[in-house]
Amino acid sequence: MASFQPSNVNISRDESILNFTKSRNTEPTREVLTVIQITCYSIIIVIGTIGNVMLVFDLATKHYLKTSQYFILNLATVDLLTCALSIPFDISLVVLGGWPFGPVMCRIVYPLQTILIAVSVFTLLCMAVERHRAILHPLKPKIPGKVIMLVILLNWVIATGLMSPYAAALTIKDGHCAENWPNNDPRYPKAFSLCVFLILYLSPLCVITAAYTCVGIRLRANSHKAELLVGTLSCKSRLAKSRTQRNIRIVKFFVLAVVAFALCLLPFQVMWMWSDFGNGQDWSHFNEVLTFANVMAYANSAVNPYIFGALGSRYNSYNCLRQKNRKGRYFARNTFPFHSFIRKRRSTGNKKLLKSPEISVIKRNSPTPNENRSRGNSNLTNALFESSV
Repeated sequence: MASFQPSNVNISRDESILNFTKSRNTEPTREVLTVIQITCYSIIIVIGTIGNVMLVFDLATKHYLKTSQYFILNLATVDLLTCALSIPFDISLVVLGGWPFGPVMCRIVYPLQTILIAVSVFTLLCMAVERHRAILHPLKPKIPGKVIMLVILLNWVIATGLMSPYAAALTIKDGHCAENWPNNDPRYPKAFSLCVFLILYLSPLCVITAAYTCVGIRLRANSHKAELLVGTLSCKSRLAKSRTQRNIRIVKFFVLAVVAFALCLLPFQVMWMWSDFGNGQDWSHFNEVLTFANVMAYANSAVNPYIFGALGSRYNSYNCLRQKNRKGRYFARNTFPFHSFIRKRRSTGNKKLLKSPEISVIKRNSPTPNENRSRGNSNLTNALFESSV
């Protein structure tokens, strides 16, 4: 599970599989496949690095982050590490055809690749739980930033702990970084692949699906209530309707990120399970499909920043991938420049008008409030007297 390299994946599980797949592919086919793979990897590196750097920079320079933005920042960091570390290592393995980095890096690079996948899925899971809590229990106190950072750190620790047995099993064999499980028992790699599939793919996606289903049901009910308040002039009703629509749109983007993760990792997971529990390596096109699965898995790191960037371009809660032009972007009613300018001119003109001689004469001749009250009482007395007569 650790390596995205087709040939190296096969070596790490069964060295004969690699020789078999190579024998099934002619030399020109392997060359074309290598060129396509390196080209796709290079495109993913460029697009993913640009998007994730912009997203990380935008969120890291904020003075205050919302709960979801902590998780988005962590996810962008994971994707940036994938584009900057994981993919270049795989390109070097494709070009060199062996493992030239030594036994220490052998036990670091491949587990790190799987750790990044684990942190990504754990972060998406935390985002789903946070949205579930915020929408279904809006009266609960907000989660402090220190608690969120502690949760993120715990995700990294758990992911590292899950990959520690795999790191211990890696060693250099015939110039390649391969797995060396105790007594070469085939049950160990199968158990590891099954645990990775269940813990890092199937189970989190089931929990995420359940969480967003509950969120969708609640938002749908809230939207129906908001439709009944369309004709009202209450400020609270308008605010509730706006908040419901905004939550629906934000959840849509979060669900889109989960769908992208599930679709991009699905071919990779299927190929691993097929290789360990079936006879996928006997298929003549196994290496080509595995290359496509690797590209799809890495493509997820280039897709995520633009999903959340699209979210930031529409809603000021996430200012991702936008220039920080603070002046003239969002204004309250009394801080809008033209509005304040007109208001100032009006107030200045009113002051000048009140100081004019004509207004002074009117003020001097106009009765005081006490005089108006006494005149009103006398008029009321006269009217009552006349009516009685």
